[in-house]
Amino acid sequence: MMLCRAHGVGEEARHFIVGHTKRDTGQHYGEASVVALHREISKLPAFKVE
Repeated sequence: MMLCRAHGVGEEARHFIVGHTKRDTGQHYGEASVVALHREISKLPAFKVE
């Protein structure tokens, strides 16, 4: 979450990316679009996964 926050990934996208549960009733409607999540994930720098 800190990496996302540091690179300007929106709060809603951060929750979808890390799989956190929804915090309020309004967040129970719909899903994040692939386009929107791609836009937000693209803000993150490349990093090595081992």
